[in-house]
Amino acid sequence: MQANSNPVPKAPSRRRPELFALLGAFWFTALAAPVCFAQNATAPKPQGVPLDVRSAASVTDRRVPATPAGVLDIVVIQPFRLRAGYHFNWLQSRPFVTEGLLVVLRVDPSHVVPRDAAERILYAGGGTVQRLNHGNGSGYVIGIIPGDVDLASEPIWFGRPGLPGHVTPEIIEAERTLAESAGIKPFSPDRIAAARLEPIEVEDLAALLRGPAADFVLKFSPDEKYLAERWRLPILGSVRPR
Repeated sequence: MQANSNPVPKAPSRRRPELFALLGAFWFTALAAPVCFAQNATAPKPQGVPLDVRSAASVTDRRVPATPAGVLDIVVIQPFRLRAGYHFNWLQSRPFVTEGLLVVLRVDPSHVVPRDAAERILYAGGGTVQRLNHGNGSGYVIGIIPGDVDLASEPIWFGRPGLPGHVTPEIIEAERTLAESAGIKPFSPDRIAAARLEPIEVEDLAALLRGPAADFVLKFSPDEKYLAERWRLPILGSVRPR
């Protein structure tokens, strides 16, 4: 007798729903990944990227001014001493800071516009300036210069884009050579004397931010008052930035 040519239907596999679920999850992940990447790409980023990609900013915004460039004026110099110091992350060596200068600088706002790319590093003499705000709206930057720096003999300038935390003495020397070749010079002793306030002593960096730094933000860059409000939030215990 000839065998029946019609195949017998097989019971559906119990693995098929699991397979569909797995494929569905993979498909959702594949679609979601570009969205997440796009959101991250537009999020605010800290100043700078490594120096070897410093041309990125000029590709996205051709109005970016050239560097080196000096600051327009020095408005306030507040010498300070900290009873509890902190590690300065705006240099590769991360020096331990217990004293320095809190400064208010008048700048060309185009140098401090937040960008999703490399941003110009702000230098003072033989080191970098820790920028506490953007300043593109007001034209004023509040920053910290670590150590006892004589600003009557040390220039302040914007160097090429990069990450301050990657800056080495060799980079500073090269940037300073470019700044001096461009004619950037220190402010006059009279201007420094007029801007300088009496030294203060505070507990730590957090206290410096809550006190004079917040006052300077509210006075010179009020559009960034959220920074002062954030620094003055109630805290529990002693905050000692590392």
